[in-house]
Amino acid sequence: MQKSEMSSSSASNDEKPSPNQSAFWWLIGLATLLLLGSALFAWEQPPNPNTNRTAASGWIDTLQYPVEQNVFKRVAVINADLQAVFALDQRVWAVGDRGLIVHSEDGGKTWEPQTSRTEARLTSITFHADGQQGWAAGEGGTILKTVDGGKTWKPQTSRTKERLRSITFHADGQQGWAAGLGGTILKTVDGGKTWEPQNSRTRDSLLSITFHADGQQGWAAGSGGTILNTVDGGKTWEPQNSRTRDSLLSITFHADGQQGWAAGWNGTILKTVDGGKSWQPQTSGTQGWLRSITFHADGQQGWAAGSGGTILKTVDGGKSWQPQTSWTQAWLTTQAWLTSITFHADGQQGWAAGEGGTILKTVDGGKSWQPQTSGTQLSLNGITFHAVGQQGWAAGLGGTILKTVDGGKSWQPQTSGTQLSLNGITFHADGQQGWAAGLGGTILKTVDGGKSWQPQTSGTQLLLNGITFHADGQQGWAAGLGGTILKTVDGGKSWQPQTSGTQARLTSITFHADGQQGWAAGWNGTILKTVDGGKSWQPQTSGTQAWLRSITFHADGQQGWAAGEGGTILKTVDGVKSWQPQTSGTQAWLTSITFHADGQQGWAAGEGGTILKTEDGGKSWQPQTSGTQLSLNGITFHADGQQGWAAGDGGTILKTVDGGKTWQAIAYRFYPAPWFYVAALIALLIYAAAFWWRARLNHQSEQTQSSTAMNRGVTDNPVGPGEQDLFGARLIVDSLTRFLTNENTRPPLTLAITGEWGSGKSGSSGKCVLLGLTDKDIIGFMQRHNFEFKELDISETIGHFVQSFYLVVGTFQRPG
Repeated sequence: MQKSEMSSSSASNDEKPSPNQSAFWWLIGLATLLLLGSALFAWEQPPNPNTNRTAASGWIDTLQYPVEQNVFKRVAVINADLQAVFALDQRVWAVGDRGLIVHSEDGGKTWEPQTSRTEARLTSITFHADGQQGWAAGEGGTILKTVDGGKTWKPQTSRTKERLRSITFHADGQQGWAAGLGGTILKTVDGGKTWEPQNSRTRDSLLSITFHADGQQGWAAGSGGTILNTVDGGKTWEPQNSRTRDSLLSITFHADGQQGWAAGWNGTILKTVDGGKSWQPQTSGTQGWLRSITFHADGQQGWAAGSGGTILKTVDGGKSWQPQTSWTQAWLTTQAWLTSITFHADGQQGWAAGEGGTILKTVDGGKSWQPQTSGTQLSLNGITFHAVGQQGWAAGLGGTILKTVDGGKSWQPQTSGTQLSLNGITFHADGQQGWAAGLGGTILKTVDGGKSWQPQTSGTQLLLNGITFHADGQQGWAAGLGGTILKTVDGGKSWQPQTSGTQARLTSITFHADGQQGWAAGWNGTILKTVDGGKSWQPQTSGTQAWLRSITFHADGQQGWAAGEGGTILKTVDGVKSWQPQTSGTQAWLTSITFHADGQQGWAAGEGGTILKTEDGGKSWQPQTSGTQLSLNGITFHADGQQGWAAGDGGTILKTVDGGKTWQAIAYRFYPAPWFYVAALIALLIYAAAFWWRARLNHQSEQTQSSTAMNRGVTDNPVGPGEQDLFGARLIVDSLTRFLTNENTRPPLTLAITGEWGSGKSGSSGKCVLLGLTDKDIIGFMQRHNFEFKELDISETIGHFVQSFYLVVGTFQRPG
């Protein structure tokens, strides 16, 4: 009984963890929690919302946000003009050409197309407060409805073929109105199942319609300054005096039904404070067309958007309007118009949509806008690389300039200081001096590899399409609209016009290494040549009326190639005295052409992702697989003829390392924020500290045990009752005792106990006796000791071995 209690007590003490063990596992748990928790948070952490960041971030931002490669590729690409946008909390819908409907569930971070099952242009969209019922309207009298948040859209019968420009619904989701060309106004009272025409009493196009919350008061605005008002839900409409003949493209009213605003052509903004009985003009400060206007519930904050990326804001109900930076700019005033603007109820989050697939978002009430889709501002028109093939630059719409320092694997935006489109870019051999040219006579220069760009005075407002510089970095030429050719002899500090002798638009210019011979190409097959550095230009007979988009020459100044409209490729072998057409095998427009130094290998790129290659100086051209359907606007190759790059619409950048056999598009990559690596390092240090501490405690424990044994004066004498089991022999002895006392164990039997001196062999022997094996049972013990055999006689060695190997157990009998 006493032995049982002692054993039980001993087991209990062995099972109870010591304070040191608890601390060890607490540290391990803390490190694991830190590592797994930070990994989960880092994985879920959203990236920096600003995709247009160009300057180096502060260390806090750098540490805080995930690391992104090619961040500009994160934004979605929408290849159609957008006509309207509608937001409901974080759910956003936009509609546009060819029946396009796109939807975002996260406030615009990601976009997914929805199937409209129509090819009609959709010009307006609205949703019920539940976010499930929604309606879209467009050309040909198209009206679509969804009851599942846009997953499926079904057509409704509008009973008209007129283009519908605006649609709105009452809060009940049953009453709704649509307005369009020819004075068309439709109404439904059953959620759109049936639509009935209303008598607007005008043939003017109605471009916007809105209703008060009571469903009775409503207003419609349109061409020629038309404003109509109804007070009976649309049964009758009466004209209001807008006091303008400019077409009104958008109208909105405050919840009180008294304050209202309308916007339209030539920067027109009107305001009423009496429900539309009288309208007063407001000073917008712009002459651009304003396509959309909206106001916050307070009636003070308002926003208008329109042509050229224009966004205006007022904070005093429209008394004064201030332009905001939208990060988009018109290209020849035909792209990047903003056609619709809407704001969340908080007055901070807002979205604007427009042509070129542009969607912008603000989270600070419009102070700053960031692109949610690629739109037009990231289409790239030109690309160039430094001789070593690592540094490269690309330029495009919206003042976009990108730079790579790793051969094109990753690209970072640079601050160009302009929002005007850039159509050409070139760099000096030093990789520091560079120039870019574009819309509005823009010429920019950098002397630090693109870190900073400074505008230069070109002396023209005309579009510049191409720019090139001599190896000295001082002489340079730019060409553009209206036959414009400019020259500088001081690195761009001053530019002087040259007489080209043509009014045709020139889209490409190149010069020989001597700085005297040069060529320019453009509209209607125009090719010009100079032999005096540009002082005089002579027309050449190209033999085509096609628009030539790109021209290049071999180092000999005799062989040259031009490419352009309809797959046109021309070649000369006598310095442009005569040009011969080559068979490209495509009808796609070719926008850029380049050749290797050998004059045999060449590449051309163009619309629809077209890339062609020749290996015989252009006699035959073979298509290459680019992997994209987006238009490519520039192509360039390294001197080795293997590495090449192409750039185009939607921020497309392709690279090849095998001469064009295969092309790879640069990809967006996302890595955890730097803070995660700091947290992971801290966790690993905690792990290391925990195991180091444990090892140290174990070492100290071993030293303590050894010291205790030494202090006890350990001998070969058996361990007596109540003495400490310093060597942990209990387990061995208990096992031997159970074995020897088992009734199935029959003598004779030989066992061996081996170990270093002092490891407890004698103690084990004595313990066996103390635990019930009498002298009668145990004839004798002989313990093996491990000796170091050093210069021992062989007979002595064998004797020691035999003597120490065996524990002889003789015949024994169980007591009784």
